[in-house]
Amino acid sequence: KCEKKILIALDKFDTISDDFRRNAKREMQSSDVKTRMEGEKKGEFDRLLYRALIMAVEKLKPMDTGIMGNASFCIIIPQDRIDQIKMIDRDFAKKNFIGLSWDAIELLRVILLRLKVLYKFDYDIEEDAVDKFQEIMKKYTPTIPLSVIIETDGVEKEIDLFQYILRISFWRPRDVIKYFSVLYDANEKNAKKHKEIDMETLKSLLNTVTEDIIENEFYNEYDKIFFNIDEFMHQFENGNIILESSELIDIVRSFNFEGVMFGEDNEIISKIGLLYELGVIGLKFTSKYIKSRTIASTLCFVFNEGMYPFNRMKLEILKGTENVSIVLNPIFAKRLFLHYNTTEILGAYGWEYLRDN
Repeated sequence: KCEKKILIALDKFDTISDDFRRNAKREMQSSDVKTRMEGEKKGEFDRLLYRALIMAVEKLKPMDTGIMGNASFCIIIPQDRIDQIKMIDRDFAKKNFIGLSWDAIELLRVILLRLKVLYKFDYDIEEDAVDKFQEIMKKYTPTIPLSVIIETDGVEKEIDLFQYILRISFWRPRDVIKYFSVLYDANEKNAKKHKEIDMETLKSLLNTVTEDIIENEFYNEYDKIFFNIDEFMHQFENGNIILESSELIDIVRSFNFEGVMFGEDNEIISKIGLLYELGVIGLKFTSKYIKSRTIASTLCFVFNEGMYPFNRMKLEILKGTENVSIVLNPIFAKRLFLHYNTTEILGAYGWEYLRDN
């Protein structure tokens, strides 16, 4: 009898699947009718493959005979794949999935663990991550400023370095690791000079990473399901970072969405929901309004408050009430030349909120 436990995971499956989907997208956009039809067949196969995979795992999981009695499954499936399947299989929506997400303190611990490998210091995960982070940065990366100065609507304000990085990310480990990798290299180059990196240089270094994340993580990930997402994002160019919901509705209504996520019957609120889920937009509430609605922050994105605020506010968004405004993710501010029509530092949640949420 086999005593060992077996974990079944599909390592690199998502990479192969992305390549397949990228080819299907290219064929679906072809001017040749035959090629386009082949691409559409591949797109349909991609959807059916994931549905079949999940159904197969569900049937195998209860088996307790033979090797399956010792096997467990850990399969990570992108949210967009699940959303696609739900569009063609209503019963699929009843299945339970565990979403993967990271709060700010978990992301900070990821950085601390990386720094621990580099600098060989002691770190107990039960320690206060914020205090430990500031201690380590001061000791091992003295040329890196621990705060960043931001100008909003002509007013200069200061924000903690890590919180600044959060506001120009999608709150994913690979995002923050990329930022700190660049900061590590900058510190190594400047350590002998014993001189702190100036603010302009720091922002320039971080902005280079921001552009990489937008291009290679955001567009490269989502343009396979939302074919003209780059074109859509340019609809916000040179505009305000805070919009009335009616302004967003006008943009969504007038734009021709192309991609496997969109059918002729897609409602406007569904498209706005996708933008919220992808981290393109967030919701900004009045302080008075959130008190009785179990929402912890006046500024909500999918990565800090999940889908709950959006699902709760669908009707309010469509009505265009004064209780909620639309906020574009600050990560896009420089790329889209957005105007900060507020003196508030959007995305500066404060350590008290980040520790508690």
